[in-house]
Amino acid sequence: MKKSGAVTENRRRIALLKPLTMGFCAVLLVFSLAGCGSRHYEFSQSKNGITVEMAITPYPQQSLVPNTYDLKITRNGQALNTPVKMDFKMTNMDMGNNLVQATAKGKGTYEVRKMLSMSGKWQIFVETQGQKFVFDTTAAGQKVKNAKE
Repeated sequence: MKKSGAVTENRRRIALLKPLTMGFCAVLLVFSLAGCGSRHYEFSQSKNGITVEMAITPYPQQSLVPNTYDLKITRNGQALNTPVKMDFKMTNMDMGNNLVQATAKGKGTYEVRKMLSMSGKWQIFVETQGQKFVFDTTAAGQKVKNAKE
């Protein structure tokens, strides 16, 4: 009977552990999937009351793959709905015209999808309301940083 009692006790333990294990696995899966998504790096720059915030996906920014540049533009904290242009220039080589008009998404948000043609150092120019914001970047795995003014 002792053996039978031990088997029953083990079954109870397994019955209790099974939901806990399943729950743990579910939480682990959620955290794993969250880490597998495209990464982005948000940064901002302000000038004369206008602030440009940018998120780049994927991050680190890559060459020869589509990158998405999400912008939020505000003036003194209020959403700014205005035409926005972006220009992408390689710092050590003329790559021709890379000027694009950002697509307005509403409430001061904009999007540009752009593929950089090669790895290396780039500058992203964001122009709106007569102001030009310059961000130094490196494609193919290097961090993005604000340009020094």
